[in-house]
Amino acid sequence: MTSAAVILQTAMRLAAAHGWAGVSIRDIATAAGVSSSLVVHHYRTKSNLRAAVDQRAVEVFTELIDEFSGAAADNLDDGGELTTSLSAAFEARLGGDSPMFPYVRRLLVDGGEAAETLFTTVFSAMNRMLDDLQRRGIVTPSHDPAARTAFLLVNDLAVMLFRDQVTQVLGADPLSRSGMQRWGRTVVEVYRDGIFTHPDDPRKEVDDDRISD
Repeated sequence: MTSAAVILQTAMRLAAAHGWAGVSIRDIATAAGVSSSLVVHHYRTKSNLRAAVDQRAVEVFTELIDEFSGAAADNLDDGGELTTSLSAAFEARLGGDSPMFPYVRRLLVDGGEAAETLFTTVFSAMNRMLDDLQRRGIVTPSHDPAARTAFLLVNDLAVMLFRDQVTQVLGADPLSRSGMQRWGRTVVEVYRDGIFTHPDDPRKEVDDDRISD
């Protein structure tokens, strides 16, 4: 990893923990194990460094969505149904300890232009992905494609926003490798099968048995 990349990743981690207002170039340099002058050499100002970190977050999420769409055919079961989730693809690519997850959480909570850019850019990428998967017969058509895309994107981002709370109630970090297996399996199950059932649906018997135990 180059020194510029180390600085960028360190800045992302510190900004996620303390916010940009609580982090100085000296803090970033110390944590990265480099001199402040090297940080200035690569990025000139903290504002430029922040813009680079924000841009990297947008690039990574867009790349992941494009990769997920391209690899969708490899994630189908024998019945042609999707067997993995976008959240699981994020974890597999980044790892649960990536500073990207807490940084995006901080970005979305703080709001502002960078958050809007991230959301709209990733929304467009996800919209393209769903259009592609629909043409390939992997997802069903929607009467409101834009609303469906927004709904799915919000669901995938929510696990980052509420990571600590989900960990507490489930007893497992949903963005860890083991936790994501459980989380991803449930996401696919809900998206594929839904949660409501008809009185004649054989799945209702399983639900009733579970409730009666």
